[in-house]
Amino acid sequence: MLVLLVLLAWLGLRVHDAVAEIARVPRGVSDTGGAIQRAFESAGDAVGEVPVVGEPLAGALADAGEGAGGEIAEAGRKGEEDINDPANLLGALIFLLPAVAVLSRYLPDRIADVRRLTAAALDDAGLRPSRFG
Repeated sequence: MLVLLVLLAWLGLRVHDAVAEIARVPRGVSDTGGAIQRAFESAGDAVGEVPVVGEPLAGALADAGEGAGGEIAEAGRKGEEDINDPANLLGALIFLLPAVAVLSRYLPDRIADVRRLTAAALDDAGLRPSRFG
């Protein structure tokens, strides 16, 4: 039975990992958004030293990078979270549902055996009066 539970846990982890692997796509989107944001910031830093127009242009480029790249990065992070939640749920369900079924068949008999053996041991030790006479 222990081997079966370990197998179910392994299977649950594999399902979780397989579903979580889908999160590579939104993670790539998030990385791309960050790269766009950094590129705009670098461009703003490069033009920031230009007399008269440099500082306002640098600020405009930083704002544009935040607007475009920041939104893309946030969408990627949100997509990654949206995939990780079902991955956790599916992995847990793949383990828990069969494990509960296995344990519900095994534990009642095991608990009855323990109670019966405990009562017999107490009777043999004279710590409890026998129910049989």
